[in-house]
Formats: sequence, C-alpha cells, structure tokens
Amino acid sequence: MTANSFTAKAQEANAESAEKEYFGRLLQLGLNPDTAKDYGLSLIALADMPKEIGFAKGSGAIKIEYPNAKFCRYRFLGLFSGAKYFQKAGTNNYVYCPDVVKETLSNINIALQITEGEFKSIACKDVPTVALGGVSSTTTYWNDN
Repeated sequence: MTANSFTAKAQEANAESAEKEYFGRLLQLGLNPDTAKDYGLSLIALADMPKEIGFAKGSGAIKIEYPNAKFCRYRFLGLFSGAKYFQKAGTNNYVYCPDVVKETLSNINIALQITEGEFKSIACKDVPTVALGGVSSTTTYWNDN
C-alpha cells in the first residue's frame, strides 16, 4: 500500500481527532458547544459509532437531532468514501426546525427561509430558516395514480 492510497489517507485522518473537526465546524457556523445543543448538534466519537448507528466510518460523526421528531441524521467526519450523511434505513425525511426557529414561526411578519441541509439552515442566523435534510437520499417515490 502506498502512502498516497485512499486507505492510508483515511487511516491518517482517523488518527486525527474528530473533536478538532467538530469544533471547527461549530466555529464556521458561529456556534460554541453550548449553543450547538440548541441546534441538536453533538459529536459521536469513532469508538461510539458502532453502538450508535451499527458501523464506524471516517473519524467520527456529527449527530444532528431533529427536535420533537425523534429522528436524527449523521454527518461523517474525516476522510472516507461514499455518502457524507447517514440516517437509519426505513426512516422518513423531516423538516429540520430547531427550537430557536420555532419561536418565530407564529409571527407572520417574519419571512421564513427554506434550504437544503441542516448546516445551511444553522448558518442563516439573521432569518429564520428550516431545512430539508436528505433530499437527495430518497430512494422511494410515491405515485398517486
């Protein structure tokens, strides 16, 4: 195996702390560990992933909990192949609407923005924004006919 192979790079990335990448993502979003909880974000260490989702991938994951939906998605950290996000098989997609956005939903004078992806929703702090996560992961299509 050469030092430039994907496996070598993945192993090197796994040796790096997922915590560093997680805190870097929080910094990009203008969050700290305490405010991240308001948006349902938490870090899942690589060692805890098999218990949490049934397998390990990358160097860990950011768990994105959807308030009041009893649903979550995971954004893998580090180098890996395949999909960046995971949600348990057989689960539906939900609208990601953190509690900090729900507080403004009753005011019809405030515009609501809709985006694809939870992190884009979190980044839009000036305008209440909800997200449709996992839009491209749909594998079942409904036909009303």
